[in-house]
Amino acid sequence: MSWTQERGRRKVCRVLERTKPMHRGFLEDFEEWLREVRLLAPVSVAQRLRFARDFVEAVTGDDGVEATVRQLSPAQVELFFVEYSAGRALNTRRAMAATLRLLLGFSALQGWVGVDLAESVPSVFSYRLSGIPAGISDVAIDRVLDVLKPSSATRCRDRAVLLLLATYGPRTGQISDLRLANLAWRERQITFCAQKRGVPVRHVLTPTVAEAIAVYLREHRPEVDHDHVFVRHREQPTPLSPAAIRGLVKNRLREAAIDGGPCAPRAFRYALATRLLNARQPYKLIADSLGHQSSRATAVYAKMDRPYLEEAAAEWQELDR
Repeated sequence: MSWTQERGRRKVCRVLERTKPMHRGFLEDFEEWLREVRLLAPVSVAQRLRFARDFVEAVTGDDGVEATVRQLSPAQVELFFVEYSAGRALNTRRAMAATLRLLLGFSALQGWVGVDLAESVPSVFSYRLSGIPAGISDVAIDRVLDVLKPSSATRCRDRAVLLLLATYGPRTGQISDLRLANLAWRERQITFCAQKRGVPVRHVLTPTVAEAIAVYLREHRPEVDHDHVFVRHREQPTPLSPAAIRGLVKNRLREAAIDGGPCAPRAFRYALATRLLNARQPYKLIADSLGHQSSRATAVYAKMDRPYLEEAAAEWQELDR
């Protein structure tokens, strides 16, 4: 089991531990169904359980979960969703809607509700690919790397992580799951595991990145009983989690006085896609570089290809004359 999967399982356990005893049995059955039947990843299961817990706690009466679910009406489901959605972000509303449909579908399999009750969950309307990914600028990347000198163990580690983000644009989970076996020093290759139903990605190990990782491994990485490349420098040196990577990126950008722009690790991923687009690289190459299994996942970056869009607009104006 990968570090990301282990972390997801721990999240599932925490959600269940913090659930009221009268609701726990129902959510445990729901969790098993999500995992064994729907085949959701542990992190996704944990997210669905959190939203399911909010719903169950809001609607369950003194008679228990099963009795309450049996009495649910479409109007009650819709009313809960409308009240829950007030003032919440689009992604939160969409996640709750998806969870409610799964939860009501699971309840229908138990024979508690009709199969059509899930249809009463309101749809959350949004335009596909409506947002524009915000990448960090090349100037900001150069600045944070220039400020971050490898003068200590954590700074050496963080510099190697930032170089990986800037050079290859991996996801935080891919950095967390990076193992010593993924570094082919003789072949000068680095391999990132598959994430989000994507595919594994193999890149050429550049001299700058190779040197940064080698210095960290040789001089600063503590002795541990696992083969994860990056670890926490604490009393118990556990693997560096995705949340810790997000934290170190935010802290190092703040240290370099880079404010006002995107500060998440994915901003480096978007910046890489922008550089490839500006270099007029084919979308298939960009998809392969980012580990996308489908070209649809890469479609959002087409809106960042400003030169191409300007050319298309100019051609359209010519045709309109």
